[in-house]
Amino acid sequence: MSIILTQVGLAFLGWNVGKACDVGTRNAHRTILARLRAGKLDPNHDIERAILTAHYQALEFIVAESVRDGGLDAHGAGVINGRAFLQKRLKQVRKNQISTIAKYLAADWKGLIPASFDGANTSVPDTHVTAAIVELLRVKGWDDNEKTILQDLANNPDKGWVTAFSAYIREQLKTNEKFRHIYTEQVLDGHNQKLDAILAVMPDIVGMQQSLARIEAGQDKADAKLDAMLENQEKLFAMFNPQAKQRGVTEAALRAFIKKLGEERDLAADEMIPWLDGFIKNAQKKKDQKVNEDAPFQAALAEAKKRFDAGQNDAASGALMQELEREKQDEQYRQKERTRRRIHLLKEAIDYDELALEPEAAVKKWRLVAAEQGITSEADICQFLELQASNYAKQSEQRGSNSAALVAIAIYQDLLTIFPRNKSPHISANLQKNLGTIYHVLGQRGEVEMLYKAIKLNQNALKELTREKTPMDWAGTQNNLGNVYSSLGERGEDYALKNAITAYENSLKEYTREKVPMEWAMVQNNIGNAYGVLGGRGDYYALKNAVTAYEDALKERTREKVPIYWAMTQYNLGTVYQLLSQCGENGAVNHAVAAYENALKEYTFERNGMQWAITTENLGYVLWIKGDKTDAETCLRNALAYYRSVDAPYKTEKLENYMRRRGLEP
Repeated sequence: MSIILTQVGLAFLGWNVGKACDVGTRNAHRTILARLRAGKLDPNHDIERAILTAHYQALEFIVAESVRDGGLDAHGAGVINGRAFLQKRLKQVRKNQISTIAKYLAADWKGLIPASFDGANTSVPDTHVTAAIVELLRVKGWDDNEKTILQDLANNPDKGWVTAFSAYIREQLKTNEKFRHIYTEQVLDGHNQKLDAILAVMPDIVGMQQSLARIEAGQDKADAKLDAMLENQEKLFAMFNPQAKQRGVTEAALRAFIKKLGEERDLAADEMIPWLDGFIKNAQKKKDQKVNEDAPFQAALAEAKKRFDAGQNDAASGALMQELEREKQDEQYRQKERTRRRIHLLKEAIDYDELALEPEAAVKKWRLVAAEQGITSEADICQFLELQASNYAKQSEQRGSNSAALVAIAIYQDLLTIFPRNKSPHISANLQKNLGTIYHVLGQRGEVEMLYKAIKLNQNALKELTREKTPMDWAGTQNNLGNVYSSLGERGEDYALKNAITAYENSLKEYTREKVPMEWAMVQNNIGNAYGVLGGRGDYYALKNAVTAYEDALKERTREKVPIYWAMTQYNLGTVYQLLSQCGENGAVNHAVAAYENALKEYTFERNGMQWAITTENLGYVLWIKGDKTDAETCLRNALAYYRSVDAPYKTEKLENYMRRRGLEP
């Protein structure tokens, strides 16, 4: 027997003796352990036979429990082969063939005996248990899942290998007279009364024995039935194999079918005959069948036939199902690609509609794009279209594209037919506000009529977006209305500038500094712009009001918070002070210089080239007024160089004329 089985087996005995007996008894027990470690006992010694018997019986118990509670198939190859293997080992033990067994046992068990047996710990490391069942797991027929079940049960603290082994050792002490005699004579020095103390601390196996007896009794019946079934299967195989061979059906396929009939349909031998006859004929027919399909189909069919011929009857169809799944995935890819291509075609067509100034046609095609993308509900389609309108509005603003603005207008007008004011007043109001913003952009590019449309749309929106219902939306729309009036006022309409200021002041009733400081500062800047335009037409007090508005805006538009907006307002403030300096106001020119220089801290040549040039040009103007003509000339020439570099003819010509009037050669 291997060293480890001796060691682990006696470790259990050692723990029990260490806990139950006196010092003399424990010393005697250690003597036996020392002799076993040194290999001084006969390999076929009764103690070793008893330990091996308990070991293999414990493994039988593990297999039985795995069938009952672990879900292992009692007729599976692993269980059948495992039981046969354990019976063979027990038979070898009974015939004193322990030396033969030893070479198969785990060599790495050596040296795993606990260093002491003082009863402090009865647990055994998982590595010990793994080594104990390694022989069983080497038996052919187990799949990976079955091996995992066996390992988990073997490590179970309540009914695993440790408990079963201890129980069978106790049984050996009760029933194996030679084992008990040798053990008690050498260890307990003839004091048989000590045996009761040992047995008292060993695991109680009464319940385990009864359970095992029931399992074994049922297993005997199952084994007898299995043996009869296997014998019938062999007879049927011998009967039908010549016919199968003649028809091209492999032995493996035939055996797999016979096993399937026996295990799942539970048929008697004579009942299987028509089944087998039909199976062979159908198998031959399938084998001879020719199909005219593509290479992947043929490859899948060949793999199915290969599996069937190897006896993997149940797995044969799997090869064809794998090809079906691949075909489905390919079809899904092809469908996605076709959809992508159709959407691409539609978007290209939409671009040409935009170029041809056919915005309504573009809207219809955007609806087709939505359908291709699987957007079907009216609410989702409207959301999709509104997103496209927003994108077109951004393109119009960023690229100066009037055609993009027309498509955005067409989309919003289409949406307004779906959401009229009498059915969806709030949605309708927001759509009109957005539409008004686009008309305002077009109006700023020269079409005055667009500005009047923008005013009308914002006024319509305010019928629903009231201060009482939606105060912030009302304030935002008032600001938009003020912007449109301001743009109209820049064309020469003073009344429009006054209307703009009124709208801005309305906006400030809700856009307060306390509630929304940045919005408040934005509107203050807008008020300054409107007053600045009025001031440019000779209204001195409007210029003073503009300065006040810009300075208020700068209370929130700080360089730290919003550097670009801070620079924008500083530039605006410089423009107003420049106008005031022309009116003869003391100190205005110095304020203008300071404001322009502040703006240039953020309006840099690298980041904001055009705005840098415009601000530098204006700084040159006020420096010339101030009398700093050298610095003024430097600024003017820097601005001129930039205008020439970006091909800005209007600004170039204007600045060149100014310089010539001042005696400077551009």
